[in-house]
Amino acid sequence: MDISLDECKSFCGYLEKKSPKLMVGYQKRYFKILEGKTMIYLGKENDTQPKGVVQLDQIGRPVSVDDKVFKFTLEGRDFILRAKNSTTKDQWIHVLNMLLDDIEKKKRRSTPEKHSTINN
Repeated sequence: MDISLDECKSFCGYLEKKSPKLMVGYQKRYFKILEGKTMIYLGKENDTQPKGVVQLDQIGRPVSVDDKVFKFTLEGRDFILRAKNSTTKDQWIHVLNMLLDDIEKKKRRSTPEKHSTINN
């Protein structure tokens, strides 16, 4: 995939989100990455109020489910998303993995290493 980290930090597009309610099924939502840290989803691209907010440092790694569907865990439940095709699904998985790698790298840099000293 030729998507840079900077492009990942503002990636956006339509996906279908599976509702946690049993009888609802999938709902079309516009997903948008903000500053590489947060993913919001809206009913439509031009909406101003998000229907949901996902802090990326709180999610598990995305996993492909089938040709168009992928999922990640969030607060103990599966967050299931369906793309229009396998290419779009693969792009979203790639983007989320790049952002999660970046978040982990920043956490490692901000956490001071503990050095042990051995007295002989």
